[in-house]
Amino acid sequence: MTKETKNRIDKWIGERYEWLLGEISANIAKGQMKQHAGDLTIHMIETLYFQPEDKIIQMLEDDKLGYWLLVGASQQLRSSTSPFYRLYRKEKSWSREDGLSTSFNSIFDRPDEPYDDSLMECFQQEYKNLHWYLQTIMNKYWYEGQTLQEIHEYYNISKRHITKDINTAINQIREKCNNC
Repeated sequence: MTKETKNRIDKWIGERYEWLLGEISANIAKGQMKQHAGDLTIHMIETLYFQPEDKIIQMLEDDKLGYWLLVGASQQLRSSTSPFYRLYRKEKSWSREDGLSTSFNSIFDRPDEPYDDSLMECFQQEYKNLHWYLQTIMNKYWYEGQTLQEIHEYYNISKRHITKDINTAINQIREKCNNC
């Protein structure tokens, strides 16, 4: 792609980004899918840069680029075989289905029992007994509050693997501290 075409795309996106995000949020990724609007917008912009240059030039000249981005976003969001699904939605669905815990309290959820300091002591002891790798991942996830995506980008480990490791660590701690 020539620098001139890239500059034209950059200018178009710079002028219309808020409009594009608004349209995707309001008309495409609405309801339960609203959480994906920002990711979907960025994904479609990234996809645009990998299109054939002559196609991009023609869409810019015919003022069809916005239409192409919106139709593409709609298809990407609703398809279970699209690149967007594989990159964003599948991982988030998989994490929820596997019961990935997001807080300390939900690990040992016992609403009928009063809080006991021995449980937290057990948790801290078992956390220290985890393999160094699991400790590192759990530190990023729990103590630093990083998302799966952030951990993935930092360590370049697949999100699926990170999710399995977090679940492994939680289950190890849960098993050891279940009797506390």
